[in-house]
Amino acid sequence: MRIISQDGRTDLPYDHILLLVSHVSVLSAYSLSAEGVWWALGSFQTTDEAMVEMEAIRQSYLHGCKTHKIG
Repeated sequence: MRIISQDGRTDLPYDHILLLVSHVSVLSAYSLSAEGVWWALGSFQTTDEAMVEMEAIRQSYLHGCKTHKIG
């Protein structure tokens, strides 16, 4: 599955990244194949909103979706 950032500028393979919600309500991805590389995938009003988006990504993956656009 591919993850597409809020602004559409970043398109990453879900199987090769680690997702993280930071304290500033930003959903970020860390590359598992290129050490030290981070991408900001989306910015949210609250940490809870970012966590809901992360769960939506998990559900998309579990349901076999080809892509998930960050909302």
